[in-house]
Amino acid sequence: MAVFDPYKLLAAAIALGALAAPAPAQPDDSHNRAESEPSFEYHLPGAAMALPGLAEQLGAEREQARMAFEERQAEQAQTAIDFPDYPAPPLIYSQDWGIAGLAGRLMSLASHIYRYDGGAHGNSEFAARLWDVEADRGTDFPNLFTDRYAAYAIVDRAYCPQLQAMQAERGIAVDEDEFWGRCPLLHEQTIFPVGEEGGAFTHIAIRIAPYVAGPYVAGEFEIDVPVTQPLIDLLAPRYRDAFALPEG
Repeated sequence: MAVFDPYKLLAAAIALGALAAPAPAQPDDSHNRAESEPSFEYHLPGAAMALPGLAEQLGAEREQARMAFEERQAEQAQTAIDFPDYPAPPLIYSQDWGIAGLAGRLMSLASHIYRYDGGAHGNSEFAARLWDVEADRGTDFPNLFTDRYAAYAIVDRAYCPQLQAMQAERGIAVDEDEFWGRCPLLHEQTIFPVGEEGGAFTHIAIRIAPYVAGPYVAGEFEIDVPVTQPLIDLLAPRYRDAFALPEG
């Protein structure tokens, strides 16, 4: 029986160009582009698909997304029949998965989603996945730590000030009594560790979709919190060697 080697997988990821952040958001007017046909795209990194369990899970999710898209197409087609004087632009669904890091036994994947389901504009979403490459099974971010509440508290202390600074730069009022003044709950956002190619995870990424921390025009928020020693101390032993302090 062959023994799975995650470092061979990493080499393959680098060779395939798969170790990368998710694609950036499409422009707001992308649903007005010249194509007259609906568009469904769902990209998976080849290196991640070398893991049977992960390939099966992501493949099933791709099929679910495709079926949901086709259902929305059918609904739009019926609406066009019922209201022929109000043609709708073509629907769009685009999801791009990338490998945000691979260290020790842990692979971190993140995806950016753009969708246009009708209306004035499309919208963006984020998703993330953590995969134990030795066990070939998924795990959740809180399960990396022996005390998830303490770990979230450490990340939260750096996350909220960074977000508030970004909000202020974009003209969003951050006073507590303002609509966008409260820091969105960390555990409700997309959160995943990130690392350099071939290196340990040195940052915790938090990705916030439009409307969550500001109006649509404010866009998305991308925050990276450095890994600290107190956070490393809280890691479960099996994942501790996958993380390191940032250089400098």
